[in-house]
Amino acid sequence: MKNNKEEALDCIYSFFINSLDFNGIPLRQISHGLGITYEESIDIVKELVAEDKCTIQSSTNPHIIYWTTYPIPSQLNCLEFAKKITDEVC
Repeated sequence: MKNNKEEALDCIYSFFINSLDFNGIPLRQISHGLGITYEESIDIVKELVAEDKCTIQSSTNPHIIYWTTYPIPSQLNCLEFAKKITDEVC
């Protein structure tokens, strides 16, 4: 049986591959898909980023993958800040 981290990685990978434009998955979709809290999903993604198994993109257009990614510490700070966001856009 897979743990939440393995399931999250599968979820991230599947979303990216199955997207017609190779878009990244929204953080909240990971929590909904795994049936865990938003904060728990962020902690899991932080582990995956720290292990260099995935990256995050935080910008005005998160569907654009730029030539480079942010340094891992910056990605982790951004994810930690995301825990404070309580508004959910449908």
